[in-house]
Amino acid sequence: MPSAAALPFLFIDIEATSLHPDSTPIEIAWVTEEGDAESYLIRPQPHWTDWSVAAQRLHGLTPALLSRDGMAAGDVAARFARAARGRQVVSDAVAFDTAWLGALCQSAGLDTPPVLPVQVAYARAFRPRLDATLPYAAQAERALEWVKETERREQMRRRVRHRALTDAQGLHWIWHELARA
Repeated sequence: MPSAAALPFLFIDIEATSLHPDSTPIEIAWVTEEGDAESYLIRPQPHWTDWSVAAQRLHGLTPALLSRDGMAAGDVAARFARAARGRQVVSDAVAFDTAWLGALCQSAGLDTPPVLPVQVAYARAFRPRLDATLPYAAQAERALEWVKETERREQMRRRVRHRALTDAQGLHWIWHELARA
């Protein structure tokens, strides 16, 4: 098996019932390095009772929609585990996504994989383009400029925000742009 540093990335995003410590996942999406994407609404388990109307206004997901169209949490967790096998999972909200992924994986009796900051993927993407003759501080400054500019361009793209699939695709888009810069 390749070292963790060589494993491909899996870009994830999760929408949840709120930002409260008792919040639970209601939508998850992931995108592979190759651009393959999956997205699932999650039917809350009976003991998942947290709900925020403010969060609902942000993502637009309702309890009725999740009950009607959501998949069982355990089934979604099993699909995620298959997709994550042999990949480094990255997110732009590590603390939140780790907690929500933990609740999802726990519903299926699965271990929660580590979630790394998406900047790990970004750094690997642009590392070959850094000028090794420059001092480290200058390289770091240039890398930060690339990331900020690419994130700004991604924010300008027309897309739905605060939905798991389009947010995960946004992370992948930034990574892809940095890799080809």
